[in-house]
Amino acid sequence: MQKEHGEYIDSIIIIAIVVFNACMGLIQETRAEKALEALTKLSAPIAKVKREGKIKEVPSSDVVPGDIVLLETGNFVPADSRIIEESSLSIEESALTGESAPVKKEATCTLEKNIMPADMINMAFATTTVSAGHGEAVVCDIRNENKSRTNCKFDFI
Repeated sequence: MQKEHGEYIDSIIIIAIVVFNACMGLIQETRAEKALEALTKLSAPIAKVKREGKIKEVPSSDVVPGDIVLLETGNFVPADSRIIEESSLSIEESALTGESAPVKKEATCTLEKNIMPADMINMAFATTTVSAGHGEAVVCDIRNENKSRTNCKFDFI
């Protein structure tokens, strides 16, 4: 009879350990999800835009064509934009063009039609990084929900 009593106790202890382990796993998973959400919020790029004459900080995903974005050293370029003002502005475009050196940008140049993006020194492209200087650019192209580019048409580009 004592052997059967010991087996019940062993069974209860094993079940308690399994339930405890499941609860601990659920708690850990919940904490990990909350930490990941917090990190995602921290890493969401912020864009400085000039709207209605005021400078505002908005999530990059809220930038729309026609916004004037402020480009400063260290910032990501939130959308494809035509540079309208610059001061010693250089942008790291290696992910886009493969060039290892930052590209010096010029607001006042006139370009020929049908040139490659790597040669568009008056444009700043989404996901590139400002490596030096500062400037302003008007957003002309954003990515839509399926990540393809919209058509960027400005007569003055």
